[in-house]
Amino acid sequence: MLLSEGLQFAYPSGTSLSLPDVSLEAGEQALILGPSGSGKSTLLGLWSGLLSPKQGTIQVGETEVHALTGRDRDHWRARHVGIVYQRPRLIESQSVFNNIALQSKLSGKPVDRAAILADMEGLQIAHLADRYPSDCSVGEQQRVGILRALVHAPQLILADEPTSALDTKNALAVADLLQQQAKLRGATLAVVTHDDRLRPLFSRTVELN
Repeated sequence: MLLSEGLQFAYPSGTSLSLPDVSLEAGEQALILGPSGSGKSTLLGLWSGLLSPKQGTIQVGETEVHALTGRDRDHWRARHVGIVYQRPRLIESQSVFNNIALQSKLSGKPVDRAAILADMEGLQIAHLADRYPSDCSVGEQQRVGILRALVHAPQLILADEPTSALDTKNALAVADLLQQQAKLRGATLAVVTHDDRLRPLFSRTVELN
């Protein structure tokens, strides 16, 4: 489902980074683990099409991501990738419901209010639908961010350091929630992090040095 081979990325400074080959099956869940500066966020950016490789290939499903450019890459990402950030990056001027529904619009899918509210109920955030992000706790904002990344049923879910700022109890809860939701939707999940506490939760770990 995800196959990246021979990847190299060139930073503006002129430094190049070589990244390991990775292959993930459809529905597989993997932990991409490494210290700061090992290229974790760069790898996530390449897989999602936010960055372009200097060399190498990236295939997600039937799409050769490395061959896409400009608007085609943006359209592909909006339809097929869900990104969960360490901080949810919610739009403060929009309600919680509208923050989630926006991703459906960006993916080109109609907004199914009943389905979104049902998903919100499942994550125990339905009561927040008409509130604004500033009215929500940090944990509630994280669940909103996770649902926003999943609402358009992406093939690939990428989580960028989703637990590094949390205590152990909340970190494990967030990771478990991601795994449950990915499995429920049949999506491939890659959690990119330096948080070694998550290692026991994943049967597959790719280590970056």
